[in-house]
Amino acid sequence: MHFAQTTALANGKIKIGMSRGEVIVYLGSPQKSETVGSTEFLFYTPVWYVLPLFVSSQNPIAIRDGKVVGMGKSHYDSITQTTGSVQGDR
Repeated sequence: MHFAQTTALANGKIKIGMSRGEVIVYLGSPQKSETVGSTEFLFYTPVWYVLPLFVSSQNPIAIRDGKVVGMGKSHYDSITQTTGSVQGDR
């Protein structure tokens, strides 16, 4: 992820209701994606995080029906705890 893309993530350009395609335009391809129930999570790691913290520093963006419905680890944790399983790790 380039610095300009990381800035889009940090400065609030990614918003609830935005399309999946718009997220990809701003941030590029995610480093990882997962589907939990009917929610797809796109994971991005800002350039300022160091490799040993890679897993814990990812910023998940939740997509449902092609639109952003939530962001952040707390949203991801809430969905995975409610749904109970992760499907289709990529």
